Amino acid sequence: MGYTAQLTPLTGVVSHVEKRSEVSGSVYNGSGSIKTRAKNTLFRVDGRPATCPGTFILSNGDRVLLVGRYDQGVFQVEALRNMTAGLIYGGVSAKQTAFAYIGGFVCFGIAALSLLDVFGLLILSVRTHTLVDSETRDTIVIMVVVALVASFIGFCLIEDKRQKNKKLRQYLG
Repeated sequence: MGYTAQLTPLTGVVSHVEKRSEVSGSVYNGSGSIKTRAKNTLFRVDGRPATCPGTFILSNGDRVLLVGRYDQGVFQVEALRNMTAGLIYGGVSAKQTAFAYIGGFVCFGIAALSLLDVFGLLILSVRTHTLVDSETRDTIVIMVVVALVASFIGFCLIEDKRQKNKKLRQYLG
């Protein structure tokens, strides 16, 4: 879809690695809790600034292949292959894929129920030997439109993640 068309590769040597994290909590009279959460990693690839969510094994001098997009001059990394360390990070998470498929199937379910309702109204009018009145016809049109829109949204949810995974695999190998 539109989002995956924006993904571009960037290859080069890493420098200026900076890992940022968020520290929160409190300690009082020797007790309490401190939590540290990885936020993101900032670095440069051949002098161009890049950022990637989370922290991972990345050192100055590593050769990398990044896949992402530019936002205000900074390369936003979606996935990264550290060719020096032989590791791959990022991509579409299993959680994102699961949500996309669940959302898609919910939309397809709504479409199926809408079409069942339409068929029910049509069968009822045939069984009672009556013509479909304007109110029922309007209901049928609305239900068909709902079915079409829900099917389209469901398809887009699933296809976007499929295409993004495909493009990331294509770049990262």
